[in-house]
Amino acid sequence: MAKNIVIAVLVSIILLLLAKNYFWQPYSLDSTITGTIEEIRVDEKFLFDNEFIVITGKGEQRGSSEAVYEIPVSDSDSYEAGQKVQVAIYSNIDKDLWDLDHMKFEVVVLEE
Repeated sequence: MAKNIVIAVLVSIILLLLAKNYFWQPYSLDSTITGTIEEIRVDEKFLFDNEFIVITGKGEQRGSSEAVYEIPVSDSDSYEAGQKVQVAIYSNIDKDLWDLDHMKFEVVVLEE
């Protein structure tokens, strides 16, 4: 019986260490987008509102084409359509995919 408890505790510790490497990775700068806010969108949910700014812009990579990006923000009232912004995208995963659960965004309004 005591042996099973020790094995269970060891397995739990190993799983926690593996999960830590997946869930608690530090965020690092992944890319930067410079563009213009085309639209401010608020998706109303039951208890929470999901707020986004929709940006048309280009990434920092050479030869990147213009694209439309939906960037989640905490206060959409701070932005206006037509403003030029630079968005720093931080990620805590190594995969090249747009996964909001593993991303943070820093939006800076550029001087006109």
